[in-house]
Amino acid sequence: MTSHNAAAYFKSISPRQMIMHTTGKNSVSNMDMTVIADLNKRYQLSDEVINVLVQYILLASLSLSHPSLFKIAMHWSRMKVATAEEAMNLVKKEHAKYKTLWMTDILHSKKKTALTVDMIRGAAASNLTDEQLGAYIRELFTRS
Repeated sequence: MTSHNAAAYFKSISPRQMIMHTTGKNSVSNMDMTVIADLNKRYQLSDEVINVLVQYILLASLSLSHPSLFKIAMHWSRMKVATAEEAMNLVKKEHAKYKTLWMTDILHSKKKTALTVDMIRGAAASNLTDEQLGAYIRELFTRS
């Protein structure tokens, strides 16, 4: 598909359709639609720009709730990306940067999860009561 045809495609469908086409599913979760609405409302991205971002993130095997999606959306919003063509050019130009960004996010998430599990194990091995342990775990998850 040429970039002109790709841009026309991104302009012709809704983000819901983009998700269904990219994932091969017949429906879109409410959570995914909430993410799309958030991209539109918070970052003022047009549907065609959202479509480029959604396809890029999903083809990179990431979910729409991935932190990189919002970081890229914020970057595009600051750069005032308004068209599918501009978004596609940025993806080509900054792919290496975006890949590093999401790998950092994935590694940070795994480290954070491992640390939390270690902290819970340590607390469970201590002499805390069940009530104290529950309070400690609740505190851990409200801080994250």
